[in-house]
Amino acid sequence: MNRKRLKKMRLAVVLILIAAVLLPPQAMAFSDIGDWYQDAITYCQTAGYFESIPLGDEYFPNENVSRAMFTVMLVNMAGGGAAEYTGCTLSDVQPGDWYYSAVSWATANGIIDGYDDNTFRPDKSITRQEMMAVMYRVANYMNADMEIRSTFRFSRIKDLSWVPSWSETYIKWAMANAVITGYTDGSIQPGGTTTRAEAAQVVCNLDRWMHCAHSDTQLDQETVTEAGCIVAGNTGDTVCRNCGAVTAGGTPIAPVGYHISNGKYTYLNWHSAEGHAEQTTCTVCHEIYYTGKHIRKTGCVQCYPLAAGVTGGSYNGNFTTAYAVDNDYSAAVKEEWVAYKGYTSPTDYLVWVNLAYQHVNVFYKQSDGSWKLVESFLCGSGAPSTPTPVGTFKILLHQRGWFDDSYTVYNVSWFREGGYAFHSILLNPGTDTVQDGRLGFPVSHGCIRLSRHDAAWIYNNIPNNSTVVVY
Repeated sequence: MNRKRLKKMRLAVVLILIAAVLLPPQAMAFSDIGDWYQDAITYCQTAGYFESIPLGDEYFPNENVSRAMFTVMLVNMAGGGAAEYTGCTLSDVQPGDWYYSAVSWATANGIIDGYDDNTFRPDKSITRQEMMAVMYRVANYMNADMEIRSTFRFSRIKDLSWVPSWSETYIKWAMANAVITGYTDGSIQPGGTTTRAEAAQVVCNLDRWMHCAHSDTQLDQETVTEAGCIVAGNTGDTVCRNCGAVTAGGTPIAPVGYHISNGKYTYLNWHSAEGHAEQTTCTVCHEIYYTGKHIRKTGCVQCYPLAAGVTGGSYNGNFTTAYAVDNDYSAAVKEEWVAYKGYTSPTDYLVWVNLAYQHVNVFYKQSDGSWKLVESFLCGSGAPSTPTPVGTFKILLHQRGWFDDSYTVYNVSWFREGGYAFHSILLNPGTDTVQDGRLGFPVSHGCIRLSRHDAAWIYNNIPNNSTVVVY
């Protein structure tokens, strides 16, 4: 062996020893995580969520996660693993157990409880409904948004009727907030077990949701900025740097001529003929006027003053995310515009993709037949060379994902034949590592790209045959 090669080998050994001394336990990558779950496991490992769990060089991702292991991961995420807690009364949790402190903290704070015989059964595989119960309680402990959106389409969960009453709230909360998206066959399998890989993924999902979903504790500018988000626009809206989600955090702009409180319009008492000869009656205000540029299916421009200024069909921005955020319409304008256009849908949902300001606007049908804006997602439509088709379409089918040799996308919802669909941002093939996360301007090959959370929302909620308007 020559001296130069020996010197390199010695240097490598020194660097390994230095890394072993300076890096915290388990900071070195596991040797068995080169698959779709690599990003989630690495995320949890880097964040310290495996602290105190006796893991060696291997993670064993395909083994079932135990009740003890999952509890420790969630307690570490909630900040309860930093201090020593004692006094656990569960009969099979004893001082000296690697999970003793975490279980003691979790029982003291109402995160977990034991079985009727006062046991914890730490080595038992945790069920999916138990897992969602623990996540719900941790999120509640951390003052997250615990609302279960009434517009979530729970009918898509084909085995929801199998869910016992004690876990229904936890499961609905997890599904409605896309912390868990269920299986490709539409089931949630509440009594099923979970692998260590899946456990890391849902903990990763929960942690990212906690920091990106803008809960009540994250609406002030200082906290939002610290969580990786920036305040954008004049109405208090926020856009997250991490997930791209846009959330309305301020007071809606007062509309002109439209009263949100009672859903009624203030009408002008005249209609200009402007040289048009054919007379018709406005279906909103019932006044007779001359057909021309004023008539728009269900009414006229004078009856929908906010809708008159809506633009779409093409993008005229500067290809920055900020442009889409700063120029988006208010909820009142969006609701008036769909009413003005007279759009209908066979389902309770209507989706409007506004190309001008790169937003997917979701409306829910009210009891009086009107459309109420329930969600607005930042998106990325087709690039100038591969534009998204303009027109009125329908949701055709849902797929768990597209798995190409060069990329992976999840939560695919087709709205037009030819491969046009809503789907997540691009990930590296077979992983959860972001390959292209750009949103807010035309960037795709014709599809509508969304953040992973927002694509999951569309996938979970919008049924087939729902109207999709691209304008």
